Amino acid sequence: MNVGWNRQGQPDQVVGFGKTIKYQWYAGKIDRGAGGNLVYTPVEFGSLNLFPSDPVYQHINGLFGAMIIEPQGSSWQCGEAANLRQCDPPLPAAPPAPYPPTSRASATVTLPDATKFREFALMISDDMIMSNGNRGAVNYRTEPKAFRYAGNATTDFSCMLSNQLIQPAPEDPQTPIFTAEVGDKARFRLMHPFGTGGSQVFSLHGHVWQRNPYKNDSRKMGDNNLSQWIGSRDNHGSTDHFDIVVDKAGGEGGKRGDYLYTVFQPLQATQGAWGIFRVGDSKGTQPKLNAACEPEPEVAPRPRAVPEAVPLPKKVAPPPKDDLDRFIRQPSN
Repeated sequence: MNVGWNRQGQPDQVVGFGKTIKYQWYAGKIDRGAGGNLVYTPVEFGSLNLFPSDPVYQHINGLFGAMIIEPQGSSWQCGEAANLRQCDPPLPAAPPAPYPPTSRASATVTLPDATKFREFALMISDDMIMSNGNRGAVNYRTEPKAFRYAGNATTDFSCMLSNQLIQPAPEDPQTPIFTAEVGDKARFRLMHPFGTGGSQVFSLHGHVWQRNPYKNDSRKMGDNNLSQWIGSRDNHGSTDHFDIVVDKAGGEGGKRGDYLYTVFQPLQATQGAWGIFRVGDSKGTQPKLNAACEPEPEVAPRPRAVPEAVPLPKKVAPPPKDDLDRFIRQPSN
């Protein structure tokens, strides 16, 4: 139905079945001048959530989206740095290996002064209906422990992240792999659709960023020397949105390789909400890294010059707590 002040003086804004209608937003502030006229001020809002009107049934079935307000006068191309394409529909067919699929979730943005930055859109869900009760996803794609590391009894969370341990052959996660060259500027556009009501802690390993990367009375994003620096975004829950402005891909040390992006608590991450920021290979091929979780080779013990000491009685370790329980302070009595 047509409701609210937005419909006054406007044509019918309700769209029928099989029909199309266009809506228009203004990316900025609208104020009244001294004479009563409208004054328009552009604002680089960055990432925004697009929500359905129903907060109960539609988001759990994937009805949500993202909007990104880019810097004024900028242009962009979608995909990875070595395989950029225009973002206007339709996108081309998937490129041959080793290039990742072209997607609007990844782009290179060119500013009016010809400087560029890599851009990555992440919609992190914790309440989507998927297989086996799993509800965690990044951009509708998930990599849960139950699928990735099935049949392995290890409880080491880092082993789940190893591509070399996936059988029958090394395999990247199915969640988005974002790529940049060492030293590239990058922006992670974080958005969280409706969810469970719980909060996540988003972290990007090996990188830090400004908590408040805003300038010009918060109308633009950029270097703010009054901002503190952080390495994770807490309280990233339902309806939250945030822009991570990375000054140098690969960190201050400029190291190529795979950097983990994830939600902090292992219980949430094992449900599928994690992925890779691949720095130093724009084609998206997997760097040659050693498998961190392979068994250590057995080494013959060295002969001892003195008799071995009598070992102390072994202490029985208490059973490990659940991922969430270990964050809960128990009552003192």
